[in-house]
Amino acid sequence: MPEVVLKLIFPLLLLGGLILFFWILVKRQRARKRFSPIVENMLRTPAQHLEAELDDLYEHMVLGINAIILPSTVAFLTAYSNPVAWIIAGLIALGGAWILRKTIHKSMQLRLAIDGEQYTGTELNYLMRAGAWVYHDIPYRYGNIDHLIVSTGGIFAVETKTFRKPARERELSRQSTVVFEGKQLLFPHFQTAAPLNQACRHARYVQESIVRNLGLKVPVTPVVALPGWFIDRRTRSDVWIINPKRGGTLATQVRKGVISPEHATLIANYVESVARSVPAGSKKMDPDATKYYDFWNNRRFEDRKLG
Repeated sequence: MPEVVLKLIFPLLLLGGLILFFWILVKRQRARKRFSPIVENMLRTPAQHLEAELDDLYEHMVLGINAIILPSTVAFLTAYSNPVAWIIAGLIALGGAWILRKTIHKSMQLRLAIDGEQYTGTELNYLMRAGAWVYHDIPYRYGNIDHLIVSTGGIFAVETKTFRKPARERELSRQSTVVFEGKQLLFPHFQTAAPLNQACRHARYVQESIVRNLGLKVPVTPVVALPGWFIDRRTRSDVWIINPKRGGTLATQVRKGVISPEHATLIANYVESVARSVPAGSKKMDPDATKYYDFWNNRRFEDRKLG
């Protein structure tokens, strides 16, 4: 029994020593009394919250890998001749494999969504050439608005949806056309109205928020962006469906005079007060970092949301 305990204590001491080493390293860096030059919070980037989710998933992935490797290692070191220990280790490893499978599948979905939002966001940034303000990943009560465009041509709440394309039969090529018939999006392999409803919910909330906080009633148009797809529009609709390349059909709309420049500027300042919420990562090493970050360098405060 003492031999088993000794074999277990060594890896635990090693892990504890590593944690202590990094903790001392951070403490020494903060004790140098040097502050980050980036005082102001930065603007949120496309898919900001999805990247945070992906980081969390990677942590679960490490947990699954450890559940596969560690029990077998412990069984080998401490009870390699005991079949019960190996059975327990095998069951734990199976659980870890199940966690790992689910995590990998979810991470692939998130990666696709992140790529879509980042592509759409960078393409919509072209609208700034036409005088529009473009903000990304705006948190609000019911989630996050992927992109919010403020211009004299109106306010646009953009929901990005990234769907993989099915292959054509007997051909090594993609089917790339989606039909919009007013109430649903008809893809080659499925149909859905969910993105339309989501975009309408975003737009309605943004309009109500502007009324509540600024006393202005302005048009807010719901937009669904489908990166990489050709849009076959069969009818007019209150919801705009666009391919976001170079800003899509929004490129001409944002130049129009639907909203006065003064009101557009006022609304943009309000949205920016929410969008500018990302502290510089270098501030984690500031002497007063413990006011804003916990022991694991997680932020103590949540982001402000669109009210």
